Amino acid sequence: MRRYLKLPEKDWVIKELVLKESYQKILICPHSTDHNRSLPDDQLDKLILDLKKMYLQPEITIASMDKSDFRDGCNKFILEKTAHSSKQFIDLIKKSALVVCSDSGPLHIALALKKDLLAFLRITVPDIVINSGSCLLINKY
Repeated sequence: MRRYLKLPEKDWVIKELVLKESYQKILICPHSTDHNRSLPDDQLDKLILDLKKMYLQPEITIASMDKSDFRDGCNKFILEKTAHSSKQFIDLIKKSALVVCSDSGPLHIALALKKDLLAFLRITVPDIVINSGSCLLINKY
């Protein structure tokens, strides 16, 4: 991507995020256009249960292009390929205290906005893709 955009190379830095004791607004983006990078259904279900156990009544929103990712008890945001939807989505990220996602566009948007980020990577090597100097927590599964 850097070569394509003719951006200078950066030193590789990933700082590990220490999760806060409380997050009230959590955004989950489980979908990637590459199916192999999306969060599997069972992993998404376990993640939601774990977040509800860890945090006192968090407001969880799932943002996805695929409605099959939506779960009862969570707010839903359908990602559409429109300028209006993109603006709403960026506003949603800005209002979220924690963003949880697979290797996808939302991961890079959250990094650019310096949000607390929990990234789930299946086939991606984080050191090759993430070069932001941001704080995030990476889970390989």
